[in-house]
Amino acid sequence: MSANDGTPSLWSRRGLLVALAAGSVTALSGCRVQLEEGAPRVPLVPTRVPMKDEKTLLAVLDRTRSLVSLARAVEGASTSTAGRLSAVHATQIAVITRLLRDGGVPRPLVEASATPQPSPATSSPSVFSPAELSGAEIGSAKDVSLADLSIAHVALIGSLLAQRTAAATLLGGAVAPVGPSDLDGADGLALLEAVRGAVYGFEVVATHIDSTGRAPAMRTLLALRTRASELESLVGSSAPPPPLGYELPFPVSDKDSSRRLALHLLEALLTRMAAALEPAAGSAKALNTLVRWMGETESMASGWGAPLAAFPGLTTR
Repeated sequence: MSANDGTPSLWSRRGLLVALAAGSVTALSGCRVQLEEGAPRVPLVPTRVPMKDEKTLLAVLDRTRSLVSLARAVEGASTSTAGRLSAVHATQIAVITRLLRDGGVPRPLVEASATPQPSPATSSPSVFSPAELSGAEIGSAKDVSLADLSIAHVALIGSLLAQRTAAATLLGGAVAPVGPSDLDGADGLALLEAVRGAVYGFEVVATHIDSTGRAPAMRTLLALRTRASELESLVGSSAPPPPLGYELPFPVSDKDSSRRLALHLLEALLTRMAAALEPAAGSAKALNTLVRWMGETESMASGWGAPLAAFPGLTTR
C-alpha cells in the first residue's frame, strides 16, 4: 500500500481482514438502537458492551492523531520523511477509526480530538525537529502493551508499532535493542527458514549489483546473518542445516534485477514476521522481539526504495 493513499483500497493479508472485522457491531438487532457511552440505564435496554481491546485502540488512535500534527509541524515536512510519515499516520487513523466504528464504539468516543501535545522546550511553538518527532514515534510505541491485546488485534497493532520503530530509525533516532526470546518451536523454525532464504538472496544481490549498491547490500546481508544466528541459538538443536541454495523468484543478472530482488526479499520477510504475531499473542518477549525485527526490516526496505507502509507485512504498498 502506498503511504500516499488516503485510505487503504486492498487488504492483502488475512490478519488485517480479521482485524478490521473483529469485535462485531454491537448495535441492537431488530430495533437498531445505538447506545452512546454514559447513556442512562433504561429498563429492558442493555448497556453497551465495549468491543475487545477498545481502550487500547482508542489510545492508539489518539496518539496517532497527535503524530500527524507533529509530523506536519516538522520544518520541510512536505518533501521529507516527516511528510511521508504524516500520510502513513493518516492511513492508520482511517483503518483504526473504521475498526472502532464497525465494533460499535460510539461516534463521540471515536471522533474525540487528540490530546494536545506541548511544544518541546527546544522548539518554537509551531516547528518541530526530526529528532523530536523520532522521540514521539518511539514514545507512542512504548505506551502500548501488546501482550494485553486479544488475538483479534495483536497483528494489526503489532504491525503499527513496527512502523513506529522504523519511523524513529529513519528520522535519526536510536532504538534500544531487545534480546530475542520465546521464539522457539515451529514459529521460530519458520522464521529461521525465511531469514536464511533472505540471506541467500542478498548474497546473490551483492554479487550482481553495481558498485554503488554493493555496500548497502553487504550491510543488509550482515544484519540478516546476525538475525539468522540469533534464531539458530533460539531453536537450538531443532534447527536443520541450511540448504545449499534457494530458488529465486526471478532471474537476477544485473543491478536492476538485483534491486528488485532486494525489495522482494525484504517484503517477503516482513510478511513472514507479521504472520508470527498472532501465534505469539500473550507473550510480551516474543511480541517485542517480532516488532523490533519488523521495524528494522521495514527501515531496511525503505533504504532500498520501498515506500513507507502504514502496516508493514500486512498490506501491499
